[in-house]
Amino acid sequence: MLTWVCLTGCETWIRRERVFSPGGSSHAVTSLTDCQSLCIDTPTCVAVDILLSSICLVHENPDDLSTTFSLQASTQYILNRACLLPTTTSASSTASTVSSIRSTTQPTYFGKGRRTSAFNSKSCV
Repeated sequence: MLTWVCLTGCETWIRRERVFSPGGSSHAVTSLTDCQSLCIDTPTCVAVDILLSSICLVHENPDDLSTTFSLQASTQYILNRACLLPTTTSASSTASTVSSIRSTTQPTYFGKGRRTSAFNSKSCV
């Protein structure tokens, strides 16, 4: 029987320069990593905007991203949580397979931050 294993730590981001979207909750941050960590730790987060290097907008509604505004000092990062691996094997052999896939599989991006590959067609949320 084929099952799906959710992987952690393999999130990817689509970067959109000089763009932000309305909505989202505002947080003061000291780095991009802090902002992205807020998003990863929020199960419903779909994107973050960094404004003026210290304001982080965490978007939990995908509809927020359909409207964008231009601002020189902003960057939007759309989160891709699609880190699934089909498996019929044990957890220990899955770890070595994951390592191999990460080093050999290049993602294909399309639409609004969706990603697909031979091993990646569902989403972990």
